[in-house]
Amino acid sequence: MKTPLQNERGIALVVALIILTVLVLVGAIAIMTSTTDLNISANYKAGNEALYVAEAGLERARAYLKTVTNMDSVLTTNGGMPFGLTPVSFGSGTYSVVVTNNTGDAGGASHDSDNTVVVTSTGTSTGGGKRVIEAVFIKPTTNPPGIRGAVTANYNVGTLGTMVVDGRDHDIDGNLITPATGMLGVSSRGAITEGGNSKIGGMAPDGTEVVPTKTGTFGPPVTGWASSCEQNASWTAPATPDAALGWPEGTLKKIAQSGAAGSRYLTNPASLTLPLSGVTYVELPSGSVWEAVDFGNSTGILIVHNSSTNAIMKNTNSGTFKGVIIVDDLINVHNDIIGAEINLTSNPSEGSCIGNGTGKLVYSQTAVYNALNAVSQWTMTSWREVY
Repeated sequence: MKTPLQNERGIALVVALIILTVLVLVGAIAIMTSTTDLNISANYKAGNEALYVAEAGLERARAYLKTVTNMDSVLTTNGGMPFGLTPVSFGSGTYSVVVTNNTGDAGGASHDSDNTVVVTSTGTSTGGGKRVIEAVFIKPTTNPPGIRGAVTANYNVGTLGTMVVDGRDHDIDGNLITPATGMLGVSSRGAITEGGNSKIGGMAPDGTEVVPTKTGTFGPPVTGWASSCEQNASWTAPATPDAALGWPEGTLKKIAQSGAAGSRYLTNPASLTLPLSGVTYVELPSGSVWEAVDFGNSTGILIVHNSSTNAIMKNTNSGTFKGVIIVDDLINVHNDIIGAEINLTSNPSEGSCIGNGTGKLVYSQTAVYNALNAVSQWTMTSWREVY
């Protein structure tokens, strides 16, 4: 026989208190979760803002590096940029930028001997976020891999008329620098021929100066103009203008399209106005010819190229170009080119002749360097977020 509870008064209150306690705990947990989520969201936002601010500092550094002519002076200025030694306000935060020498440089902390530096940008947001990013910058060398002489060609090279090709170093106005230094007159993966009264000279591999002449022949013993040339060479030919300079693919076209330093990209050279500067990228349709070229007084990097490597530049009749010319197929240089010229084609459309008149093509380290420096003195090669 079941015995009823003697006193059940108050049990409802106990149950109510238990339920209320559970509800309070659930509410507290919900509030804590919401607060945590809000904090996470705020921290995420502050971190992103700090990252964007740090990236702004890096871009400021990229622009500033293009103006630097003596990196050692930057490395010894407290290790930082003139604009970044104290925090710079930007958007919703501040950034500071420091430039240091790379650890593998034999020049130590204050002397850049390998054209490589590290830029560290620290971004701090008003929300308390902080991000540090680090990028490695390199400076293009004065002689990119595709420049092996005043003329570098992927096939046979011939000169006629009174053309002069000279690999000895010249100043920006084409005057010979003494004592003589420089490069080969012509480096080719094919044969080199010299006809008419044309002359080739340059620096022989052993450092001997070869005044432009047309005496001598190839083969042992190497004498005369031939000692300043390299024919049937085994180096790997660059397939694109970017490869010729050792730059990432697409860089030259991107610079040309950006308009930096007067750069231009076009498919119809008839619309060009002089003088040329920066990167002038002429992407001709397959097999098309840019003929009767007048350079005026132009500088920079000139590209005449297409994906079939059969864009033709023919009869450069007048004006002076100072810098680097990279062309698929060059025919008949009649003007003055100071710097260096690279031929990409392995199948020239009209044989090997690159000049048959009074043209002059002389190597100039200064002209090459100026052309590169105008658009990309320091190039970022890697980037990472430190924290």
